[in-house]
Amino acid sequence: MATITISVQSLLNAAQYDSYTVSDGITVATLKSTIDSTTGVDSSWYVLAFDGEELVDGSTLASNGIVNGSSLQIGNVIAYLPTLQDRQLAKLDLAALNRTQEGNPWDVYDITELPSQYIGNVSTPNPHPTGLIEGRPWAP
Repeated sequence: MATITISVQSLLNAAQYDSYTVSDGITVATLKSTIDSTTGVDSSWYVLAFDGEELVDGSTLASNGIVNGSSLQIGNVIAYLPTLQDRQLAKLDLAALNRTQEGNPWDVYDITELPSQYIGNVSTPNPHPTGLIEGRPWAP
């Protein structure tokens, strides 16, 4: 097994690639764990692809032909999460990560400030007796 340096497209900014130095013998799932711990992005939110082919989590980088200098693409799969609640939370969490990366002081959200939120697949209204909250759901 060889140590290789690869570029992986960022889920937060498609024009940006992050560099990782890893063994070509690791699995795609292990690489995703490394990406998760480095970026804070949850691996259930994306898939990785090389040369237009989606990579299988249990396969190794070497078995996919990934060598030193390779670039991997990332595909957002939040729309395919099992419940509307999972999708809503993933979108908010991803936006919070993006706001943090950009230095936006409003990078923490309170989901109860939204007009409604999902519980499973059911939309549940959030009561706001004084009206909707400006800037919702982001708090400084």
